[in-house]
Amino acid sequence: MIAPLRPGWLAFIPVLWPALAARAEAGFVETFDDDPIAAGRFEVHDGDPSRFVYRPAERVLLARYNSLHPTARLVRRLCRPLNQSDSFDFEAVFRLKSSGFVADPRRYAQIAFGLMNAATTGHERVYGLNGQGSFDLLSFDYYPNVTLFGGPSAGVTIIQSDTGIGYAGAIHFAFGSETALDEAGEAPLPLDEWLTAEVRYDGPARRARLRILHDGQPLPINATGADGRPGGDDADPATIVTPFSGPGLIVDRFGIFLWRDTSASFASLIA
Repeated sequence: MIAPLRPGWLAFIPVLWPALAARAEAGFVETFDDDPIAAGRFEVHDGDPSRFVYRPAERVLLARYNSLHPTARLVRRLCRPLNQSDSFDFEAVFRLKSSGFVADPRRYAQIAFGLMNAATTGHERVYGLNGQGSFDLLSFDYYPNVTLFGGPSAGVTIIQSDTGIGYAGAIHFAFGSETALDEAGEAPLPLDEWLTAEVRYDGPARRARLRILHDGQPLPINATGADGRPGGDDADPATIVTPFSGPGLIVDRFGIFLWRDTSASFASLIA
């Protein structure tokens, strides 16, 4: 998540995953009828397991974001790996809790979930405390306040395989007005409301498309669009498109990612 959190607070996101589908028989559907960790469907890939809490009465999974804490990831293995030539899609139903939410525009973190490679996706996401970075990652990212991008932003981030060009050069994200959520007709995502993020990756076209729905209706997340064109490249105000021109990408896990903000000196997220 990208909102800053006051020291000592926790950032909470109850995330309900009723559907994740990847074509070519790689996917699964998670309904949270029981604890996905205790049942062995998901595992804590690294980090503190207590940051992922299953609530049986609500049938939701609570993910506690705090950008000062070390990275934690909850993942589930895909039925088979996917690469840049495959076409696939996933969706997640989630809600951002307003209780304790703090968004400091000077800090950097993100609400994130999507696909990763268990071997090459490193522990550091924001350029890396040790410059190591993460590779082979295709994720939904929401930045409630990042001024580096001009304000609240959302989109699909694709980080290609490590080909020696460095972490920053491996990142594919539609920076600028294509992903900005603070222009006329656009707004940061609503809190305390169930939202659905739909991500579709088209292998032949090499591009990922994001839609966010509220009560079944797509939100105008791209009313301004790239170069001021309504809807950007595809002229659709309800989609954000990320092109991918990298040489390779291999993902084998779906996960919820609680990234540490290694550039910050205090917490930066939701509580």
